[in-house]
Formats: sequence, structure tokens, C-alpha cells
Amino acid sequence: MISFFNEHGKSNLVEASDWPKYEAKKVVCYDERDMARLLQFADDDEADVIEFFLGVGFRNGEGTHGEWLDFDYKNREIKTYSKEVQYGWQVKDSEERIIGISDRLAEGLHARQLRHPAMD
Repeated sequence: MISFFNEHGKSNLVEASDWPKYEAKKVVCYDERDMARLLQFADDDEADVIEFFLGVGFRNGEGTHGEWLDFDYKNREIKTYSKEVQYGWQVKDSEERIIGISDRLAEGLHARQLRHPAMD
């Protein structure tokens, strides 16, 4: 829209002081020692969740709505996509994608699936 106004000689229509305020989020990253300590005290199920999120980089909703059907053990991939019918949930900005995962994470997910076969 701004480029439309600029093309027609209309610029500086809104003073910078009237622009919406934006505060950048402060991102706190855990270092390797913090993660090792966290995993040291985690039980198997907690460690699975932590390793999963570290390994895929999904947003909370993407990880929360992941299902075994989304996991491709053979190709070491996991897919995230909207699940509006099942859960009324959709991925942010229609960012349906397939993420490659490490052998270690694939093995961990496979082991979890074997430990919890009824959770499919």
C-alpha cells in the first residue's frame, strides 16, 4: 500500500511518532551445559520431548500436533502441516514443510514408538 502512495507522490502521510510501537522479543538460548543438566534430570519421556524439539526446531503448536503418521523413519523426515479437521489447528503462515532429522533423533523417536505402541 505504501508503494502505491509513493508512486502517486503521496509520502510521509503518517509521522514516525504515530507508527505502532514494536518491542523486539528477547530470545534466551540455553547453552549445551544447561541442556545437558536438564537432560540429566529428565525421565525418558521428558528427554524424548526435549530431544524432539531440539532436533526439529518446530514451534510449540507444530510439535504438539505431531503424530506418528507424520514421522518417516526410513527417510529420516518429519512433516508439519495444518490439522484443522482433527484439532482445529493450522501451521503459521501456511508453512507446511518436511524437516530432515538426524539419525539419533530418528532412532530416539522409533524407540519411543516401540515403548508406547498405543500412542499412534
